Amino acid sequence: KGYEKVIAVAGVHGKTTTTAMIAEVLEAGGLDPTVIVGSLVKKYASNFRAGSTEYLVVEADEYMRHFLNFDPYISVITNIEADHLDYYKDLADVQSAFVSLLEKTSQAVVCDPSDVLVAPVLEGKELEILDWQNAIADVPKLMVPGEHNRKDAACALAVARALEIPDEVSCAALAAFAGTWRRLENRGTTSNGVIVYDDYAHHPTEAKASLQALRELYPKGQKRITVLFQPHLYSRTKALFADFVTAFTEADAVFFLPIYFAREAHDPTVSSELLAEAVSEHVAGARAFADFAEAEDYFLSAGLNSDDVMVTMGAGEAYKIGTKMLA
Repeated sequence: KGYEKVIAVAGVHGKTTTTAMIAEVLEAGGLDPTVIVGSLVKKYASNFRAGSTEYLVVEADEYMRHFLNFDPYISVITNIEADHLDYYKDLADVQSAFVSLLEKTSQAVVCDPSDVLVAPVLEGKELEILDWQNAIADVPKLMVPGEHNRKDAACALAVARALEIPDEVSCAALAAFAGTWRRLENRGTTSNGVIVYDDYAHHPTEAKASLQALRELYPKGQKRITVLFQPHLYSRTKALFADFVTAFTEADAVFFLPIYFAREAHDPTVSSELLAEAVSEHVAGARAFADFAEAEDYFLSAGLNSDDVMVTMGAGEAYKIGTKMLA
């Protein structure tokens, strides 16, 4: 089946939530889209929704230029940053991939054209530029906290307007949006009252945004926030080390698991121990665990209580510690 109207959601952060929000809005507007998201959407209990129309809403990943497999009708660029530096040479190389995506886009691009990292990829394009900032004032109160989620909702509203879905339909769908798996997901409360969240954030910008969102729910002085973070890839941790050092300032304590190296060879010049040492200048309670067993021992006997919010964070397996705490 050919999808004539592909809505490709690209960007370094916010793809999953934005894709899921656009899907909800199109569904509410009667456009019955097929949807492919990079995480489970709570409403579908799946990352896939089969639709019956020409619309395909897809999370379009920039890694290895995978998103160039699509010919979008509308592209959404949530943001651009230096990432995946095990593949891309530098920021300019990342931007070149987005230039290629827009060259394949037929109708419009939703983005922030004033963003200094996005503006260069728009140069010379004959696409309609839809600025999501024009929609942010109309975003309804959301169930998911945080400024980053309001931006994602504004992107969804901009797409809806391009497809002539009435704002009242779009805003009702956004207000009811319950979130996606592993995106600041409230997993439950332990027997002694610790509220446990899990979050897929593995880039400093994401970690900072997630902690700011948690602080909207749990202001300083009302709850202690403890983070268990598993860095993802030696290359990312090394390239973004300085940004990681200041990413956790909203937390009261930060603990680090060993780096999840996935597809990479060991790099002795970067480690969770070095990261914890640097972070400790900004967050008093910062330390690294030697392994998962040490982390388990700590958190299952740490004496956290109803004053505490615990968030497992990262693209690896930190969430398993939260699962054991909730067992």
